[in-house]
Amino acid sequence: MRSQTPVPVMRADLTGMRICLVHANPWQAWRPVPPYGLHRLRTALEASGAVVSIVDPYLERPEDEAEGHLTTRLRELAPELVGFSLRVVDTLVPVETTDGSDLSSDSTPLLRQIRGLVDAARRGAPEATFVVGGAAFPTAPQLLLGELGVDLGILGNGEAAVVDLAHRVRTSAPLSGVDGLVHRGCTLPVRPATAALGTTTRRDPWWAPVFSVPVRTRTGCGMFCSYCTSSNTSGVNANYSLDLVLDEIGEVVTRSREVGVVADIHFADEELNLPTEDHAVAVLQGIVDRGYAPDLRWSGYLNPRPFSDRLAELVKATNGYPEITVDSAVDSVLLANRRPVRRRHLDQLVDVLVRHEVTSVLNLMFGMPGETWETALETVAWARRVPEAVQVTWGVGVRVLPGLPVAAVAATEPQHVYAGAGPSFEEPSLYCPLGPPRAVGRRLNELLGGRPNIDQIPAGESVWKSTGVLAVAYRLVAAGADVDTWVREVVDVASCAGPVSARLLKSVDLIARWNDRLDLAEATPLSAAPAPPVHR
Repeated sequence: MRSQTPVPVMRADLTGMRICLVHANPWQAWRPVPPYGLHRLRTALEASGAVVSIVDPYLERPEDEAEGHLTTRLRELAPELVGFSLRVVDTLVPVETTDGSDLSSDSTPLLRQIRGLVDAARRGAPEATFVVGGAAFPTAPQLLLGELGVDLGILGNGEAAVVDLAHRVRTSAPLSGVDGLVHRGCTLPVRPATAALGTTTRRDPWWAPVFSVPVRTRTGCGMFCSYCTSSNTSGVNANYSLDLVLDEIGEVVTRSREVGVVADIHFADEELNLPTEDHAVAVLQGIVDRGYAPDLRWSGYLNPRPFSDRLAELVKATNGYPEITVDSAVDSVLLANRRPVRRRHLDQLVDVLVRHEVTSVLNLMFGMPGETWETALETVAWARRVPEAVQVTWGVGVRVLPGLPVAAVAATEPQHVYAGAGPSFEEPSLYCPLGPPRAVGRRLNELLGGRPNIDQIPAGESVWKSTGVLAVAYRLVAAGADVDTWVREVVDVASCAGPVSARLLKSVDLIARWNDRLDLAEATPLSAAPAPPVHR
């Protein structure tokens, strides 16, 4: 594991250069999130004088109009450089419901739609230079460049790299030497780019944070887990400036106060407390010292260790909700999946969480490489002993994407692959040595049932089948819709969404408030009960 100092974003003369950044995320139609990475790239590019536009096709238009909309927008913008953010290439949820064929998967591949966006962009800006990047790109860079027909990609954090690339495109300079730049067909290893902005991120108010406001405090991860899309860029990490992180948190708190809501922040780090917890402790202490704590709550992914009493005290003091990656309670399974924790660390963690009354959730994953029913039952027994004050959630099966370590395991154990023939971006292939994942899920529901702090895999339709109303709300706000239209197309639909109605009404109310449409917010009835959490 290597630590490095974030590379300062270079200054280049990009005055007047037209650049378009595309949020190539088809899941925006159902689970909209702010394009945080693109906001950070735009902040860096604009500091050098570039004219930057962000297009979010699947949020700005209905699904069947997204590609045509992107073509039209690029013809209007005439960009010299087009960047595509691949936040996800798959929904990565193997089993969301117990209903359906045992041999099927609920994970939805998105690469075909992403390829459609790239083709649409090519029709709109045939002379522009294209580059891809984003959280999903490290999964299999060369394969993704080939599938999308794009020659360039940026591996890692691109704030500095994209400015350097834009400068070279504008001046027709050689592209060799751009930090983290991957060339299609070149198999030489590329060190992931690491960068830090010198200012806070300029965010667009339209993208209201219906789930949370992302804030990044550091980059990189210290682990190489078998199933994780970050595994190919792990081992290189850097902390961002503490003052700058706190300034960014302060801006979110200030805006949330203005619209009358509590700031809901998600720390968008791979693991907030790795490779050590020192930076996390400093950030949380800074939140307390600056007086932000009463007006915010936060979530973030954390490793079971290090998790000291001091960290737990600060999590509690800052209204934190750590989502802790446990995976298994069996040492042999943790070892097989390159997880740097053991059972004793999990027991120590639970003790710390309970003693400090930290609201948290432990995430388990059944059916990883090395799993047997014997190890699964051992994890079940451990989970049932977790005190009720600590929430436990779990999933079944591992999505087999090309380029991940689990893909090599699946290739040698094809009898444990379901819903596809093997590693694929096109088929929702799942690896699970316990049997068909959906059937395993039903069995685990029985084994884990009766404990109020342990989630179950529900029957019926996926919760995301009801969330398309969020994208409708965004579009109506952008269009300046009147109250009657809002009530008919948003409020009435959200109110009929069953168990997720309260969550949806809270979310659309926030979309209205974040965009200063108090008339729409006042027309949105909210449940007196708190909306149930939606895990990321």
